[in-house]
Amino acid sequence: MKKTLKIFALLFLALLIFIYIAGLYFFNDRFLPKTFVNGHDFGLTKISEFQDNYNNLSRNFVLEVVDKEDNVEKISAKEINYIEDIGENVVSQTPFYWPISSLINKEFKIDTDLKYDHVALENKINNLNSVKNGKVESVDAQVVYSQDEDKYKIQDEVFGNIVKRDDLKRSVLNHFSEKDEKLSLKDENLYYAPNITANSDVLKHELKSTEDIHKRKLIIDLGDLKEELTGQRLISLYSRSENGDLVLDDAKVLEYAKSLSSAYDTYRGSRIFNATEIGPVKVDGGIYGWSTDVEKTKDALINAINTGAESVQPVYRQTALARAGGDIGKTYIEVDLARQTLWYYKDGNLKLTTPIVTGNPRKGNATPTGTDRIWSREKDRYLTGETYRSKVNYWMPINWKGIGLHDATWRSNFGGNLYLSSGSHGCINIPPSVMPGLFAETFNGMPVVVYDSNRQKV
Repeated sequence: MKKTLKIFALLFLALLIFIYIAGLYFFNDRFLPKTFVNGHDFGLTKISEFQDNYNNLSRNFVLEVVDKEDNVEKISAKEINYIEDIGENVVSQTPFYWPISSLINKEFKIDTDLKYDHVALENKINNLNSVKNGKVESVDAQVVYSQDEDKYKIQDEVFGNIVKRDDLKRSVLNHFSEKDEKLSLKDENLYYAPNITANSDVLKHELKSTEDIHKRKLIIDLGDLKEELTGQRLISLYSRSENGDLVLDDAKVLEYAKSLSSAYDTYRGSRIFNATEIGPVKVDGGIYGWSTDVEKTKDALINAINTGAESVQPVYRQTALARAGGDIGKTYIEVDLARQTLWYYKDGNLKLTTPIVTGNPRKGNATPTGTDRIWSREKDRYLTGETYRSKVNYWMPINWKGIGLHDATWRSNFGGNLYLSSGSHGCINIPPSVMPGLFAETFNGMPVVVYDSNRQKV
């Protein structure tokens, strides 16, 4: 029995020695099991064929590109001349310990020379259907007003299908390098996505702020006219802060103040004036009218909104007598250069008609037309120029060019065509007998409408 066991033990030992020697021979030109080079399993493959085997991994690689709708397109290494050359690098191993080494993973990292055709890769990516057909842009979720529901709500984001080309290129090269055969555009976030989604806390803050502001109302008091600032128009003056709360935007409020100025200012504007006995004439320019101080109005608007005021008035550089029905009102002076006549109306009633003499157009001194205003009322002063110095008893300038209304004691006749031969230097000469009464009726800021009915009739 002992002899039999001894023989069996010797045979078993001989078998182990044979297996070990056979392993030494086998693994002399083959990689041990569980041998990984740059993440690729080369176990049991021939060491002598390592360079070719490694390089063939790249040469024969085909990548599947899957879009968000599961359409599959392929990019092969041959199409882009992709090569990952291992060069002359070798992986060393000791076969003497093969029985033990075969049981454990052996990881080797070796530098490779990666080459590909840049132009071919760009063209291949640009010609992928998922890239060419990507035309729908992603849209952020946002707070919108629903007319049907009569309320504000958060509108869901929209996911588009436009691919990030540069990111896709990098991802393709990574897949080629790792020999990962499937690239999902969706899983790797290679589509341009919305920056803000419907569950964003920022949007929830914005919705709450928007609902609060929508309930407010501010009346812009323009005298005879009123403008209501509320709802979406008021909300448009706000901008969203980082946490979503709406805050007044100075620049937007300034633009709104400018819009008020554009809509309601009449300074230096055009007017259709109902001229005495002849009807409508078009009068351009002049220094009369409403003129808004935009910066100060912006500040007044911000203060009114922040304090919850019910109404606010614009801040003016200059005011006029009225708003509704024309800013001239019903008390004014009217001058027609063609008819050489002045009319004075008070509260809509004609109080005075008088002939006048205006500037001589033949000498370049024509009285300028426009809707002007009396900005000073003076007595006993001298009017001077390069060729004259005249004493007047009453002086009322109406523009910034030295033109005004005054008596002319040196004249005995007025009206007709005198202005074409002996007209003034531009001022409106009024008979001395008329001037005291007219002066007493005037006031600073009073409109003076000057026109030429030969040229300006509508």
